[in-house]
Amino acid sequence: MNDPQIAASSQPTLTRWFSPRRWQFWVLLLLLAYTLGGFFGAPWLLERMATRKIAELDRTLRFGDIKVNPFLLTLQMRDAKMQDSDGVLLFAFDDYFFDLQTSSLFRRAWTFKEIHLTGLQLNWERFSPGDDRFGRLIDSFPVAQEPAPELTSPGLPRLIIQKLQINDAGVLLTDHLDHGKFDTVLGPINLEVQNLSSLPNDSGQQQAHIKTPSGGEIAWQGSLQLSPLQSMGKVSVKGRLLSDLGHYLALFTSAKVTGEDLNWGFDYHIEQAADQSLTARIENLQARFEDWKLFLPEEAEPFLGLPQLQITGGSLQWPQQILNLSTVSLQQPSVRLVMAADGSLNLDKLLADFAADESSPESSPQSSTQSSPQTANTNGAAAPWKVTVARLDIEQARVELEDLSTEPPAQVVLQDIKVAVTDISNQDGASLPVQAGFTLASGGTGSFDGQAVVLPEFSSSGQFNLDGLQLQIVQPWVNDIARVTLSSGDVSLNGQIEISPQQAGAFQGSVSIGELEVRDRLHQEKLLGWKQLHIDRLEADLAANTLQTSELNINQAYGRLQIAADRRTNLDGLMIAGSADEAAQNAASEAPAMAITVAGFKIKDASLDFSDLTLPLPFAAAIRSMDGTISTLATQSDQPARVSLEGQVNEYSLARIGGSLNAWSPLSFTDIQMTFRNLEMERMTPYTIEFAGWKIDAGRMDLDLDYKINQGQLNGANDVVIRELTVGDKVESPTGASLPLKFAVALLKDSDGVIDVDLPVEGNLNDPSFRIGGIVWKAIGNLLAKVATAPFRLLGSLVGVDSEDFGTLRFGAGLAEISPPDREQLVKLAEAMRQRPELRLEVAGSYAVAVDQPALQFRQVDGRIEQAIAGLESSDDALITAQRRQVMEQMAAGALAGLDLIALQQEFSKVPEGEDPEKSTAMLDETAYVEALRQKLIEAEPVSDEVLQALGKARAEAVIAQLAGDGTASPLPLLEQPVVALENADNGEVPMELKVEAAVE
Repeated sequence: MNDPQIAASSQPTLTRWFSPRRWQFWVLLLLLAYTLGGFFGAPWLLERMATRKIAELDRTLRFGDIKVNPFLLTLQMRDAKMQDSDGVLLFAFDDYFFDLQTSSLFRRAWTFKEIHLTGLQLNWERFSPGDDRFGRLIDSFPVAQEPAPELTSPGLPRLIIQKLQINDAGVLLTDHLDHGKFDTVLGPINLEVQNLSSLPNDSGQQQAHIKTPSGGEIAWQGSLQLSPLQSMGKVSVKGRLLSDLGHYLALFTSAKVTGEDLNWGFDYHIEQAADQSLTARIENLQARFEDWKLFLPEEAEPFLGLPQLQITGGSLQWPQQILNLSTVSLQQPSVRLVMAADGSLNLDKLLADFAADESSPESSPQSSTQSSPQTANTNGAAAPWKVTVARLDIEQARVELEDLSTEPPAQVVLQDIKVAVTDISNQDGASLPVQAGFTLASGGTGSFDGQAVVLPEFSSSGQFNLDGLQLQIVQPWVNDIARVTLSSGDVSLNGQIEISPQQAGAFQGSVSIGELEVRDRLHQEKLLGWKQLHIDRLEADLAANTLQTSELNINQAYGRLQIAADRRTNLDGLMIAGSADEAAQNAASEAPAMAITVAGFKIKDASLDFSDLTLPLPFAAAIRSMDGTISTLATQSDQPARVSLEGQVNEYSLARIGGSLNAWSPLSFTDIQMTFRNLEMERMTPYTIEFAGWKIDAGRMDLDLDYKINQGQLNGANDVVIRELTVGDKVESPTGASLPLKFAVALLKDSDGVIDVDLPVEGNLNDPSFRIGGIVWKAIGNLLAKVATAPFRLLGSLVGVDSEDFGTLRFGAGLAEISPPDREQLVKLAEAMRQRPELRLEVAGSYAVAVDQPALQFRQVDGRIEQAIAGLESSDDALITAQRRQVMEQMAAGALAGLDLIALQQEFSKVPEGEDPEKSTAMLDETAYVEALRQKLIEAEPVSDEVLQALGKARAEAVIAQLAGDGTASPLPLLEQPVVALENADNGEVPMELKVEAAVE
C-alpha cells in the first residue's frame, strides 16, 4: 500500500536534490563529476598528456593501466614502458603507486603515506664521453627563447613521504668503447626509506640492497635528513664483484682478472653546512680482498697473484681531501715477469693496451663535458689529496723473473719477501722508513733497512746486506758469453747504498766472494777459483764514476793453463764469438773511463797448474802455497804497482815473483823478476826431447828471469843454472835437433858440474809478428869457483849429492825461514852426517847489511804504518790511501824533519793532459806522492847492529832446529858459532856457509 502522505513528504526532498535551484543539486553534480573525472577522466587525461608530450620528443610512452582513486588520493600505474627514438627501451616498470594524504593541507607539505615502485628497469647506455640516452632525452626538451629571470632558489618543496619503496629494480649498463661494447645488469635493487622529509631537521631511516650479475652485494643503511642535508650510516660491499670488473677490463686488454671474495665496508657521515657546502667523512674503513689474480695474454700462470689484501682502520675527509689508512696488509702476493727471446717483457702488452687507451680522444680531458667537483689550488688546478698509510706490511711475497732469451732460460726467484713500511705519505719530501728481507730460491738471503722518498723524485738510502748469493744463478747469462760453468761460488756484501736523482747509485761497504770454482766446459776441468776473496771496504760512486777499494785478500786462489797438442791453450775458444753487444761496446767506448783505485792484493796459499801437451812427452808443473802482495793499483796514477809473490813448485822447488808493473797498461811499463830454485830437471825431459832429442835422467835447475817492458819494447835477461845434470838416452823426435847432447854437457860442465845458460829475449811487443826465440845454450867455463875443501862434496856423495853448495844455505832478504830446497839439503846433510859420527857441524849465522838492512827497514816502516792505521778511529770517508798518507806525513814530521812536504807534493803534481798549464791547477798524483814518502821513510829508518845480529842468530837457530829433526834419530854433534857479517850477497839472498870439523872429545 502506498501512503499518499509519505509520498507527498518525500517529494520536496528529491526536488531539492535534483533541482538546479537548490545548492544540493550542484553539490551532487560536483561530487558526481569529481568521481567520474577522478576514476575515469584523470587516468585518460594523464595518459594522453604524457604520451603526447613524449611523442613531441620523438619518443614513445605506453601504459598498461592507470588507476586513480580521487577519494583515497591514490595513483597507480602499471606496465609502463618508454622507448627512445630508435625504439630501444629507456625505462619500464611493472607497478607504480602513491598514496597522498589529506593531511598535506594541515601540514602545508605534500604528504604521502606510501610510494612504491616495483619492477623498474632503466637502460643507461653511453655512446661516448658526455653522450648517453638520458642526456639526449634531456637535450630534446624545448629550450625557452628568452632567458628566465634569475630567482632566488626557493629551496626544496615541503615534502613528507612516510614510506618509500623501490622493489626488484634493475639497471642495464651499456658502454660503447673503441675496444668494443660492455654491458651488464645491476639488480635486483631494493630500496626502502622511512619518513623521507624535506622539513627542517626531520630525518628518517633508509636501507638499500644491490646485487651484481656475478653475485656481489652492495648494502646501505642509515639515516637521511634532507633539510639541511645530513646522512649517516654504513655501506658494505661483498661477494664476487671482481668478475664484473674483469669483463670491463677485457675490452681494453686481453689480460684476464679473476677473484672470489671481496668484503669491505665503512661508516659515513654527510652534512650540509650553512653556506650550502657539503662535508663528508668516512670512518672505520675495513676491506678484505681474497684470491685475486691477473692473467696476461696467452699465459697459464698468473702475472699477479694476491691471495689476501686487508685494509684496517681507514678514514676519509672531503672536501679536505684527506685519506688515512691505519694498516694495509698483503699476504703471499706474487709477481711473475717473463722476458721473451726478443727482449720484450710479458708486461709490455698490458702496458701498451692501457697507454693506447689513455692517448685516445675518449680519454682526453678536453673531450668530457663535465668535471668532478674538486678543491682547486691558487693556480686553478685540482688540489692533490693528502694520503697517509700508517703501516704497510707485505708477508711471504714472491717475485719470479724468467729470461727466455738464454739457453736454458734464466730464472731468478725471490721468495719469503717481507716488507714493512711505516708513515707512508704522498707529500713531497716525505721520508718512509723501510725494512725488507728476502730469500733467493737458488740460495742466499738479503735485507734492507733504511729510508725512501718517493715524491717528487725517488731516492733511497740505507743498510743493504746480501749473504750467500749463489753465483750459479747467473749461469744462463754466462752461457751466452763464455763456455765456462760456475760450479760454485757465493757472494756476500754488507754496506750502505744510496740512490737519488743526483746519484745514480753509490755503495760503501764490504764484499766477499767465497768458494768460487769456474770449470772449462770444453775440457770439463777446473779452470780457476779461490777459497775466499774479501774486500773490507769498497766504495762505488756512479755519479762520480769512481771505484775505490781497500786491500783485496785472496785465499787459496787456483788457476790452470794447458797447452794442447795443437798448440791451442785451454783459454782459446772459451769466449763465444759475437757474444758481446756491439751497441753496448760503442756506448762504453764513448763513456768516460771509471777511475779505479785498488789499495792492493794480499794473496795467500795460491796454486797454479801448468801443462804442455805439444811435446813428445807431456810436461806438467804445479805451483803451490803461493803467498804475496801486490801494492796499490790506480788508473789515475802513473805509479806502477809493486809485486811480491813466493810459492812452492812441486815438492822441493821454489818460485818467487817480484818487481813492478802498470797493471792497467802492462805494455807501457813492466819490470818483473822471477826466480825459480831447485827445479827437477827430469821434469824438463819433454822439452829436451823437443829441442835436442835426449832424455834427462837427473838434475836441478835455478832460473832467474828479468823482464822489462817500456812502451811495448821488451828486454829480457834470463839466467839458467843447472846442477847435477845427467843425460839419459837419445830419443828420436820429428822436431828435435840431432845434437850430441852428452858431449855438449860434458864440455859445458865445470869442475863442480854446473852449467850456466843465458837466454836473452828482446823485441817489440806491438809488432804482431814478434815471437820469443828458442833457448840458446852457451857454454862458458868460468862460472863458479871450485870449493877449496872437499868435506861437503864427500858428504854429498854419501847421499847421492855432488854439489859445491852442499854446505851453503840461502836466506831471503830479512828472513830467517828455511826454503823448501834448503830443507831437503839439510835432510840429506843430516843423513850424511849420521854416517860420519866423528864429524861435528859448525853453524854460524850470517847477515848482509846490503841485503838485510833494506828488507828490515821495509818491514819496520810498513809495520809501523799498518799499526798506526789500525789505531786510527774508523771513518766512513777515509779509504786506505788517505789513511796511509795521513800516517806517513805524521811519521815524516818526526823522522824526516828537514823534508819539505809541500815541495814533494809539487814534484808529483801536474796539470791534467789537454789543459792549459797557465790556466789550470796542477793535480796531485796522490798514489805516487805517498809511495815517494814511503821510500824516504824506509831510507831513513835506522836498523841497529843488535837487530842484524839477532837476525843472523835466528837463522842459525832455524838450521840447528831443522838438523835436530823430531828427536827420533840420534842427535847430531852441532856447534853454534858467532854470527858472521857479510859484505855481499848472492842475487838478493844471504848465504850461510856451514863448516865441518872433527868432533871435540
